[in-house]
Amino acid sequence: MEEDEDIDTSWIEEYKDSEKEYDVFYKDKCTRVKLFFMYVNRENTIECIKKEDYTLQNSSISRESLINIIKKTQLLNTCKYKLISLLKFNISLDPVDIEDILYADNDYGKDFLQRETNLNSIIFEDTITMFEDFNTIYFIYYPDVKPKHETKRIFFEKKTHKTRRKRA
Repeated sequence: MEEDEDIDTSWIEEYKDSEKEYDVFYKDKCTRVKLFFMYVNRENTIECIKKEDYTLQNSSISRESLINIIKKTQLLNTCKYKLISLLKFNISLDPVDIEDILYADNDYGKDFLQRETNLNSIIFEDTITMFEDFNTIYFIYYPDVKPKHETKRIFFEKKTHKTRRKRA
């Protein structure tokens, strides 16, 4: 049986072609996120919102990059703001759970929103390709209120003390 038999591999290509339309339902590394900068005024109403796209390196934003972004965006109309909150929204849902969430009565969105308490690298978990556009970081700014450096003066009553000198 030394005949050269051609192996029919066309079924593999057909399978790959049929699976391509489902690629958006598979998890993949997160490559980009949206950054939202929300500026809240002293009356606690949103004054301005800015949006920016950011390309991730190894599914994360480094601490140094975060600091640069914060420094770059803390000024708005010559008014300095300070960062009061940093939120990460990352849909780390497994493909098999999509249907459960669609028909559930619960509010699953809160499971994907996390408050970043430390200014460290932010790592995004693998995301279903179809939901990658929802991965977001929210920077919430508040006006930087500097205290007035007034020194409180304390005045003492003037008491006249007469000192007597002892003579030897």
